[in-house]
Amino acid sequence: MKVIDLLNKKENGTLIDGFEFLYEGSCYAYFKTVDEIQDIATGTNIGAIYELDKILSDEVEVIEEKEEIKEIEITERDRRIIMDFVIKTAEKTNELVRELNKLTKEREEK
Repeated sequence: MKVIDLLNKKENGTLIDGFEFLYEGSCYAYFKTVDEIQDIATGTNIGAIYELDKILSDEVEVIEEKEEIKEIEITERDRRIIMDFVIKTAEKTNELVRELNKLTKEREEK
């Protein structure tokens, strides 16, 4: 991505809060609350470090594109399968508990 593309996204309001990139060995992020792109280490605005009009065509390395987290869809079939699993697990656990209680009782009688 080029610096000009980054600045256009910022101007259009489509740059995501926390968007991070590397440029010239430094890590920068966009902070929506102050509407600035800042050096993460120093908090300095990128415009105070560079003359932006001279680096517009320079490439930046995008660190991570942040996307909205999607919810997991749970269908009725999923619910039936999960319920079946829970019931079978409970039944098997109860079977083991009965057997353990039986063995404990036999040991106490000896």
